[in-house]
Amino acid sequence: MTPSKSAPRSTLVIANLHAEIQWAGHGTTSAALKYAAAAGTLMRVLAGPTDPLWLPAAVDPARLVEHERLPRPPLVTGSFDAIRGYHAVTAWAETQDVARLRAKRGFPVPVRWDVAARANHRGFFLEVAERAGLTHPGTAFVTSIDALKRHLAKAALRTFVAKEPLSAAGRGKFVLCPEELDDAVKAKALGGRIVACGGMLVEPWVMRTFDFGVACETTTTGGARVIGLHRQIVDERGKFQGLRLRTFEREPEWLDERGRERVTIAVDVVASALVRLGYSGPFTLDGYGVRMDDGSERVHALGEINARYTMGRLAHELGARMGWEREFELRVGDGAGWEVVLLEPGEDGVGMGVRFG
Repeated sequence: MTPSKSAPRSTLVIANLHAEIQWAGHGTTSAALKYAAAAGTLMRVLAGPTDPLWLPAAVDPARLVEHERLPRPPLVTGSFDAIRGYHAVTAWAETQDVARLRAKRGFPVPVRWDVAARANHRGFFLEVAERAGLTHPGTAFVTSIDALKRHLAKAALRTFVAKEPLSAAGRGKFVLCPEELDDAVKAKALGGRIVACGGMLVEPWVMRTFDFGVACETTTTGGARVIGLHRQIVDERGKFQGLRLRTFEREPEWLDERGRERVTIAVDVVASALVRLGYSGPFTLDGYGVRMDDGSERVHALGEINARYTMGRLAHELGARMGWEREFELRVGDGAGWEVVLLEPGEDGVGMGVRFG
């Protein structure tokens, strides 16, 4: 008698790109979940052809364009309890829901969800950056509108950026001049948001010349392995639009020697801090170029800490799976100018594709 073949072991890939909202305990909108779901289809670069890909909202599978080197996994949504036949989990981020799933199924826990939440909190970012001397003068974490006004007066900021402690992709960010807080309605609204969020990170607004990310992975020795660097394409308010990169490139031409030195220092500082906190796994640093008053340009190597998977990391994995060696742009939008379509734009207005050069 011929022995029966066992079913292939599969991994549930969880594209919970709304992780910051879950950590913060805030409600969300259907539009935000639809955007997270559409962008989350890029998590298929971490999946096999039979691995179910969980999304926070339904996406029509017909929109997922098939490519020879890129799996087209089954798309699932809704309760994790309704999904069967998998033997491991890979998640964009370790959240409360993912922790409950791991506990219920007896799966290993790579990092506690509360540690992951703290690692992504801008209060933690500020602690790490201040300790290493990597903050802009005038950066602070405030917990009330009065504390914000006192800080602005002391720091003499002309324009400032206030960021919610747990937010991503340009959401939860306010760019204002101190004089605008003389408007009682604006001050009350911002003050209410500060209290609701448990505080906000305040930074001086600077003239950015370019934005970039450094995709990394923690190591067992407490350091970091750099996966690759990428340029970020953002709008005037810092909202994510896409990425430009070469697969796994670690020394890009657009970053000079001094900039690379600053990035190396920032990566080492953040990796050590994350490991001390108890975090292990993927992380990405965001940085940017700054136009100084004398016209020169300086690299600010530590602007954000994202202790989870990111679109930048997935873009490098995409390039590797597709075998792309030349520079490419990964774009989120309506499909204009794309040479390779990954996700057809839908009613949510979100599609994903690539162009070269």
